[in-house]
Amino acid sequence: SSSRLSRQNQHGHRFGGSGSMATKHLPLLFGSVMDSPMLVTCAVVLLSGVFLGLFRLRKQKILHSDPFGVVDIYRLACVGNLPDFLRRRRKSLGLDRFWILLCTPVIVADVLILTHPDDQQSFLKREHQSGIALNFPESLISIHSSENIQLLHGPRHQFVRKIFLAVLSPRALQSFLRPMLERFSRMWKRLQESKGEVVVQNEIRRTQLELMMEILYGIDGEQEEMDGIEKDFATVQGALFSLPNSQKCRDGQEAQKRLNSMYQRIFTSILEQRRSIVDRSAESDKYSRNALEHIADALLDSGKADDPEARNLVMKQVPFLMEAAHETTMLVSTAMLFYLGSSRNAEALAKVRREVASLGPEPSAEQIKEGLPYLVACVNEAQRLCPVVGQIAYTLPKGSSATLRDGLVINGPVQVLSSFSNWYRD
Repeated sequence: SSSRLSRQNQHGHRFGGSGSMATKHLPLLFGSVMDSPMLVTCAVVLLSGVFLGLFRLRKQKILHSDPFGVVDIYRLACVGNLPDFLRRRRKSLGLDRFWILLCTPVIVADVLILTHPDDQQSFLKREHQSGIALNFPESLISIHSSENIQLLHGPRHQFVRKIFLAVLSPRALQSFLRPMLERFSRMWKRLQESKGEVVVQNEIRRTQLELMMEILYGIDGEQEEMDGIEKDFATVQGALFSLPNSQKCRDGQEAQKRLNSMYQRIFTSILEQRRSIVDRSAESDKYSRNALEHIADALLDSGKADDPEARNLVMKQVPFLMEAAHETTMLVSTAMLFYLGSSRNAEALAKVRREVASLGPEPSAEQIKEGLPYLVACVNEAQRLCPVVGQIAYTLPKGSSATLRDGLVINGPVQVLSSFSNWYRD
């Protein structure tokens, strides 16, 4: 009867109404349903979902956005991106912390969303004591290695951090200024002389790549070499959140190996060059220095340059200089120029130009730090409106706990997503 009903419905019969086929065969239909193992299984799954939803309705005293674990998947698919989805759920729920079922190619799990700055600060307050770790997908770890500074803890983290802080010293920043000003001055001159339309972001990306390769690694290569580096860098970035063992992930691993080989060769050469200088602090041509030279100096000064483990640990962080500096800075620069280039911000642009011009053609790092308050405000506003990172995922391991701003204790194992995207919209 059920089979005949199905075939007849395909030919235009409708459910309901006096004398309809559905009414006539309802007893037989429900009898066949209960006899079908597949449909009985579906019913059991559905009932299990209901009980699971009731259990998840409040988890660790925090509301679950979708206790039945289906609607949020649909909502996220409709919105199309996680930051906008989280903003909408935050507004709809009227809460700044809640659970969601996050379902992506690399993770399917209940995740605690923290959107309030005080919650995020409280959660990370005892980061090392609680064993809180960044929650990276397998593909990213396989490309970057598990010994990158973002995953290190304890003395090893402190050692690497101390070595790389040399890149941010006043002397280091001063040594980067001349190539920065020269590269972008050439770019703007080239753009002014251009007769056709240009995509400013592409120009900034290219200039930024060449600049970063120069000030980070001392590379001032030919066009073909730069094209190869840019291609490998883009391949790596595109593979970081790909499916493990996918072709995209394997391509990223191979591209990272090529880049690592180049970085290893350059760093080994620079380390030996710096070792041969008796008094590195008295070097006269400080403007020719790049980040790897400052790192090599710090490693030599630490007395661990001949320790294979320490040297290899530092070497494994070298690729992240490029990742941290290139795409992130390029996005902020582009966003700021986009807003300053808007006709409604003409007064702001004029103010920035006057402020920069007041420093002269070759300003010092101290002048830039103290003499450009309005430009710094523009940079900060660009980062607020167009954040490079909208959220960061963490794992609180089993047996550990963290306290939120109102004293609520969260017990591991828990996956936590610290979402900043809601801060950036008025």
